[in-house]
Amino acid sequence: MNCAALIAAAGLSSRMGNYKPLLKLGELTLAERTVLALRQGGCREIVIITGHNADQLKEHLQAFNPTYIHNKNYAATKMFDSAKLGLSYLKNRCDKLLFLPIDTPLFSENIVKQLLACQAQAAVPCYRGKAGHPLLLDASLINKILDYDGAGGMYGALQNIGCNPCLLQTDEQGVTVDADTPEEFAQMRALYMQKAAPARQIYLIRHCRPDFGDGQMLCLGKTDLPLGKQGELEAKELRDYFKNKNLSAVYSSDLSRSLGTAKFIADEQLPVFTTPNLHELDCGEWDGLNFSQIKQDYPELYAQRGENPLLTPPGGEQIADGLNRFSSAFFRLLEQTEGNIAVIAHASVNRLLLCRQLGIAYNLFRKIPQPYAAINSFCYQDGLLKPLLVGVKATPVPSFKHSLFLLQDYGTPQKVIEHTIAVCRKAQQLADICIAKGVPLDKELLTAAALLHDIARVKPHHAQTGAEVLRQAGYPALSAPIASHHNLLPEDLINITENTIVFLADKLVQENRECTLEQRFGKSQDKCLDEAANNAHKTRYEQALAAKALIERISGQKLY
Repeated sequence: MNCAALIAAAGLSSRMGNYKPLLKLGELTLAERTVLALRQGGCREIVIITGHNADQLKEHLQAFNPTYIHNKNYAATKMFDSAKLGLSYLKNRCDKLLFLPIDTPLFSENIVKQLLACQAQAAVPCYRGKAGHPLLLDASLINKILDYDGAGGMYGALQNIGCNPCLLQTDEQGVTVDADTPEEFAQMRALYMQKAAPARQIYLIRHCRPDFGDGQMLCLGKTDLPLGKQGELEAKELRDYFKNKNLSAVYSSDLSRSLGTAKFIADEQLPVFTTPNLHELDCGEWDGLNFSQIKQDYPELYAQRGENPLLTPPGGEQIADGLNRFSSAFFRLLEQTEGNIAVIAHASVNRLLLCRQLGIAYNLFRKIPQPYAAINSFCYQDGLLKPLLVGVKATPVPSFKHSLFLLQDYGTPQKVIEHTIAVCRKAQQLADICIAKGVPLDKELLTAAALLHDIARVKPHHAQTGAEVLRQAGYPALSAPIASHHNLLPEDLINITENTIVFLADKLVQENRECTLEQRFGKSQDKCLDEAANNAHKTRYEQALAAKALIERISGQKLY
């Protein structure tokens, strides 16, 4: 069953005096509460009709990935006109949908589940005889509603086609409450405060790196491995990160790599509990095999999974089953605990849960960064789980030693590593010159970026590929300087940034030796075989000269 939601948010908020979607109840805005309740209740696609303050709403909800349709005539049209825009879009994309205005956020995900399970063509929740929102519509009604041009809006259209919404009785008064005026919002807030729960910080963490013995990474599901030496270093970083996060307890799957991570975080100061059904997807016949062996023994399926990651290994756990099993256990744990907690689990199940919360298609779940020791943080309030951080490491940039480990682990050739070490030294020299003149630079960031800028040197489009490698490794702050080390942004030639330093340092090093820009670009000119390559080469050379001149002007000294 494909279920969607349609939210009308094009209004002027004129009677409220403030932009309604961004008003807050507790830690969440009206817009966030609405989207999260719909998504957690089972609506995969969420369509929002925008109008007034459209860009502000898009920026506010960018982490949730809804679909937007703009009502360009919002100032002169009614909500039903916005509804028709959304219905036209959804008529061949769903089996059922929920329709509601954005200022009715006090319904729970349980209301959503009850409505989506209803067999009626139309239904609404009802509190003590008063109908509320959301409104359930079967997709078979869409064309008939679109044909209606009479009075009464959505309910007028339903009456016209002889469809009276079924009333689902509920004890949730919030389904009948909206916020058109400051007085109504005050009443909404008062009702909310009667049952409001305190906001909690929830951390969902991927376990640290296991001990792979001979170094070959394995396909791990139920196969149980302890932490390796690198994993223990990562776990110590997590322990330091969580020292001041006021955790009440740490929860873990029953696999050794997770439980070992949990014990490091707890540091003998917090209770550690193993929780059923937090384990990784069962990989069936592939479980415990290295990937070279899998590719050799299952060549066709291995290739197919490269195109469709939702395919299941022989005897393995279905994606939908794994998500239902894990998310049920995870949310049950949240309901049964108090305070801030850390939950240690596994890459695939973490990614699938994040896909659901963020509205990302499940076939893209591997795109969500979940390196070993990845931290995902959430605000949890009133049963709603709002993602805050996704797939980041405990330290924002890797140390010099760990950067070398990342290069070697990715398979960067030794000659390239020697080049990056020389670029790192040069970048540090340039940074020291600029910092001495008061330029605000993050030396740790630019050091790591310089050391890792060529991590994907042997891959096509290596600058962009390298930036994505580091994002997937849990270091998003490194993406910009690595992506721009081949071509700077205009603003990096106006003020000196970390990007400027890494770019220029790379151009002042030939292999593992320092050189002049003329030497570096003179040698690389021979590799330009067509006009496009020559133009790109010329642009980089001009940018390098400009970056050099900028640093010389700021520092008051010649670089060579």
